Amino acid sequence: MCARHEFTNAVLLLEPEPGQETQVEEMFAHRVVLATAGPFFSALFTSGMGESRQSTPRVSLPSVSVAAFRELRVEAQGTRS
Repeated sequence: MCARHEFTNAVLLLEPEPGQETQVEEMFAHRVVLATAGPFFSALFTSGMGESRQSTPRVSLPSVSVAAFRELRVEAQGTRS
């Protein structure tokens, strides 16, 4: 569903993969999946910070690569795509 952006409600701004010409890479995600993946995202979306009040927050994670986030997402969702 993330690949088609269906029901996603967060956008992560990540470090692009080598060879990409863009400054950041957007990856669409589900807040509930991110929140269950670890305390950072759980706090981000439940603490009353700006990201928790936005309908589709844009979260900048410049030191996280797209490849690393894909692995995190696979673990959190329990699927391989």
